Amino acid sequence: MRRLLFFALAIALAPALTPAQDDGLPPAGEGNCAECHVDLTEGKVVHGAVEMESCDSCHEAAPPGHTYRLVDPIVDACVMCHDDPREVGGHVHGPVAEGKCTACHRPHVAEQEKLLVAEPPDLCWTCHGRALRTPEGRIVANIRKLVETSEVTHDAIDMVGCEGCHAPIHGTDRARLIAEGYPDGHYADGWQGRYELCFGCHDEELLGEDASVTGFRDGERNLHRVHVARDKSRACTFCHDPHGGGPHLVRRETPFGSWQMPIEVTFTETGGRCAAACHAPATWERLPAAAEGDTGR
Repeated sequence: MRRLLFFALAIALAPALTPAQDDGLPPAGEGNCAECHVDLTEGKVVHGAVEMESCDSCHEAAPPGHTYRLVDPIVDACVMCHDDPREVGGHVHGPVAEGKCTACHRPHVAEQEKLLVAEPPDLCWTCHGRALRTPEGRIVANIRKLVETSEVTHDAIDMVGCEGCHAPIHGTDRARLIAEGYPDGHYADGWQGRYELCFGCHDEELLGEDASVTGFRDGERNLHRVHVARDKSRACTFCHDPHGGGPHLVRRETPFGSWQMPIEVTFTETGGRCAAACHAPATWERLPAAAEGDTGR
């Protein structure tokens, strides 16, 4: 009886134990992947490993009809050829820290340089189109909303793109992935040599003795210099939002300790008025009379 039961089970299980029949397709991992995966080999920009038909650099060999299998997790597969982007500085871009290379880069082919999924800023908006919380608990604002709804948008976004101010984008020793020197916060100890990022586009003379270089002056007193060129320097972003804001990118409120301090600034043809908690309400008038179109900067 036992012998009959054994043979019955053997017959029933035979189809599952029999090797799959040859379906005429070549085995994967032998340089012929493109015969099936044409869509992963043709494009404006092609990954070097794909051009060299080195599919098995990243993928394990697998039978036809397979689900793709990587030799290692994505980021570990990438760093077999590329420098490890997680080791480029003390501040690492969130997707990089999480090993999500394919959040920004396509692994095979792309229409954008550097195999980017999309061109900035659309690429950046895939994450920065919503508020984010960093591992340290800091809230990063919805930058897309800020840019698209602000009265004034920073010209740099169109002129040099996000990467003009944030680079290298994988990581850097500077907070917020800032491309050049800039204070890490709203204050700085001293001001000279602190604002290379801004002076990549703006005139460094804005902080000089000559008040005529700026419309933000009270008589012959350069008010940019008053705020910034001091031992406890107020960083540009104390008053200006680098992405978008009111006229002259002035913030409507600014972080001050644990609260958001309102900034109420009105501009006139010859000056303006500022009311903020950091000082008593103050007005400024440009003298001599402002030149036509000189409304401050």
